[in-house]
Amino acid sequence: MKRHIMTITMLLLILALGLPAIADELKGGAMSVDIPGQWSGVYEPGNKQFQITAPDESYFLAVQVVDNGGKSAQEFAQLMTKELNGTEPKKMGNEHYSISANVAGMDTDVAIRNAGPKTLVYMEIGDPQKFVKDVKKINESLKSSSLEEQAAFDLLKQ
Repeated sequence: MKRHIMTITMLLLILALGLPAIADELKGGAMSVDIPGQWSGVYEPGNKQFQITAPDESYFLAVQVVDNGGKSAQEFAQLMTKELNGTEPKKMGNEHYSISANVAGMDTDVAIRNAGPKTLVYMEIGDPQKFVKDVKKINESLKSSSLEEQAAFDLLKQ
């Protein structure tokens, strides 16, 4: 009994000190990502896409890995530009393009990168500056048992 009281006391102390919340793992297909405490996330199996929302809903992150069917990152960027009515794609590097748009009145940045037969589409809606540490943790935690998908995720760590 005394041990249970000590355990409960320690848990209450940890909560009172405001230590960071433990992340929840979100899984979808062969992929997974750790969602920081207070954040929410869903996986859309039809699109193979993670959608992650900041606690105050001022920032959204969508991460998707798709088969590119031989299309270049530039071709994907042009498609996204049309779909989002965004800026002309900017070349950021080899098979890496970005576009900017306005989605639902919020600044939106999209990075499109090819990794072999896969394309990573990484969309940020809102201002990520407020959540830099959490977004970095999210990016570092993205993983897949598929080597091709993992190669796409690894682009975020470069």
